[in-house]
Amino acid sequence: MTISNDATQRREAARGNGTTGGQFGHQQHSAPLVIHEPGDGLLARARANREIDLTEDARGFDDERVSMMMLMKYDPADTDSTLVLDYSENPNWDKRFTHEQLQKHDLLIADAYSDWFDADVDDFEYQADGDSNLSLSLTARIPDAELSEATVGQTAWNLHARFANETDPGTFGSEYIGAEIDRRIATAENPNIRAGIHEWMHNRGHAGVGITYREKAAYFRGGDHLVKIDRDGAHWRAHIPIELNNAHGREFDQAEADGKYEWTRHLPAETAARTNGTTQGA
Repeated sequence: MTISNDATQRREAARGNGTTGGQFGHQQHSAPLVIHEPGDGLLARARANREIDLTEDARGFDDERVSMMMLMKYDPADTDSTLVLDYSENPNWDKRFTHEQLQKHDLLIADAYSDWFDADVDDFEYQADGDSNLSLSLTARIPDAELSEATVGQTAWNLHARFANETDPGTFGSEYIGAEIDRRIATAENPNIRAGIHEWMHNRGHAGVGITYREKAAYFRGGDHLVKIDRDGAHWRAHIPIELNNAHGREFDQAEADGKYEWTRHLPAETAARTNGTTQGA
């Protein structure tokens, strides 16, 4: 994503180079937008048109990453409407990640955004200059009984405020997604975890789905088990209900925290070195 020099200067001035906490990290923002709605009202329009383009109203966010804002009514009989904010995000706007990290861990970075913001990530485009473009959507459901210009404006503002704050390291009091990505990359590159994954795949077959990295472990499905490889290379296995045993692993941490499912620990992998002379894993 290319950012104009003027926009870059505005963003840096708003951020204070990470030394001054602001309300929002990327830009100084105006008050919550007000959607001017002539005619029959938002609900009638949503039921008639199925979608209302509010992108011009979102320009009040003063954030060039917002590519579209829509109010959707997928089914006229649905009692909720869905607000959709589309973004074109450059995860490496601050040059935090190396060229190699972006190229090697593109899916990991996309998963982190998906998990962190409960976002629908549409596309990750790696660019040769070391930057990248991540297309993602944030959504919120608004009950029809509460649908109004004010509720739509406030809901959109809340979605955007969190995204703006948590994609910037200089916003006081907000967690930064870049730090979470750093932790996941460290997990993916941990030699014990890599050796454990290698041992599992060599001796028990391939993982059923793509590997999902969290702060301290890697997760994947192995047969009818959910498999976790932790930082000492140990295997943990648990039978998890199929609705939790999903491809993206969004319920893995919750399943552990609830203590509902018994995890069985297996000793760290000791066969990786014997299988092909590799101690660092796959």
